[in-house]
Amino acid sequence: MTLIRTKRLSLLLTGLLALSVALVGVTAYVLHDDLRQAESEAGTENLNLARAIGSELGRTAELYDLALQDTMEALQQPAIANLDPETRRFVLFGRSTTQPYLGSMFLIDPAGNFLDIGTGESTRNVNIADRDYFTAQRDHKDTGLYLSHPFFSRLRQGEPSIAFSRRLPDRDGAFSGIVAGVLRMSYFRDLVAAPRLSEGSVITILSADGTILMREPSIDGAGDVGRRMQMDPALQNAFSQKEGTVTGKSPVDGIRRVFALTRIKEAPIIVSVGQSISAIHARWWQRIRLLACIGALLAAGAFALSLLLQREFRRRMIIEKQLMALSRVDALTGLANRRAFDACVAQEWARAQRTRQPLSVLMIDLDGFKGYNDRLGHMEGDRLLAAVGRLIASRARRPADLAARFGGDEFALILPETPAAAAEAVARSLREEIEALYGSETESNPSRVTLSVGLATDLAAAGHDVGVLISAADAALYQSKRGGRNQVTVAPPGRQAPPSGAVMSAA
Repeated sequence: MTLIRTKRLSLLLTGLLALSVALVGVTAYVLHDDLRQAESEAGTENLNLARAIGSELGRTAELYDLALQDTMEALQQPAIANLDPETRRFVLFGRSTTQPYLGSMFLIDPAGNFLDIGTGESTRNVNIADRDYFTAQRDHKDTGLYLSHPFFSRLRQGEPSIAFSRRLPDRDGAFSGIVAGVLRMSYFRDLVAAPRLSEGSVITILSADGTILMREPSIDGAGDVGRRMQMDPALQNAFSQKEGTVTGKSPVDGIRRVFALTRIKEAPIIVSVGQSISAIHARWWQRIRLLACIGALLAAGAFALSLLLQREFRRRMIIEKQLMALSRVDALTGLANRRAFDACVAQEWARAQRTRQPLSVLMIDLDGFKGYNDRLGHMEGDRLLAAVGRLIASRARRPADLAARFGGDEFALILPETPAAAAEAVARSLREEIEALYGSETESNPSRVTLSVGLATDLAAAGHDVGVLISAADAALYQSKRGGRNQVTVAPPGRQAPPSGAVMSAA
């Protein structure tokens, strides 16, 4: 039973270990999936912010384009040339006065000279024939709305600006100049400064060719305006899409980020929002540390509980062993009890069948014990039984030998692999020692006590029953009693009760 329970405990602990390993594996997978989810969530957050900024930029570009187209339509009216300069400017550039961050709107002739400007300021000796928003319209008649590269205004003390422009065709479709509107770069600066960015995040507004219009935070502290981004193929492919997310290294500062970008349809402008991988992982690690602390507490609790369970199990095993031992031991004499005797003789009989070695059993009874007990009392009788038990136990010298109290004043001795002659010598020496100690009536021993012994020895054969051997030893003991006591009787071979002549007296 103890072995079975030990195996069950081992299986339980093995199962717990396997479960722990499985939990670790599942946890690692969940954490890895959680990291991917964190990066995906960062991409979604970035994309939402990029869309919001792109929507604002789209509205601004659409309003500027409407203002340019209104000016172009007004120029088609024949009466426009007859208006006074102030009224003419109001008709041509009236819509532009409502636009925030507007630098100015103006008309340029085919040579790049100012024809008119919405602010009415002096433009003498100012030529913009070298500006890209002029040359693009001059050289390509199908350019449409054009967004310039950043430049420093020649009219406003070098103020950083960009320009939206449209081509002015004559009646034959030939180039006759441009209409343009200038947007201050402070518009982009204020736009990207509004959102609260986490550490390592960046917002970039750039033109379709990769020229930075504004970046926050910037390398140069002024928005990195005009810097050209050199992108790797993965980023370049992502930036060519309408919108999406991509993970890569920033071509500006080299930091690896999750980028989300959107391209506004009203103008060739791209908005990119990126969160650094290290910042995303830092937030993820915060969650991991929290989960690790909780897991460690749970693991410590489970470990402590397993230790308590193991200690309790071992304590129970020790107690069960002690109880098992007590259940097989006679409390008075310390010898094996009847239960232990039956188990031992059956085990040794089976072993004798395998080894073909003789098995001897001695059945021992105290002669005169009742009178001794009646005369001196039960306490003295118990002391005598304990003393005799110690003497019998002294004959069980080998590990397989067993001395047992069979019941009352009757004892038994099992001697495996012991032939009849050797067992008889043991029985004779024991009888003689008891007779020497208790066989004479003296003042200190007023009641005479001796031993009667029945001995049976057999070579265990297949199909034979150990009960027959015990019965033969018991019958030999009965013969010793009937023959006058204080005798050793050896049962003859064949496990039959011995004849009356097979008695060896003390004399």
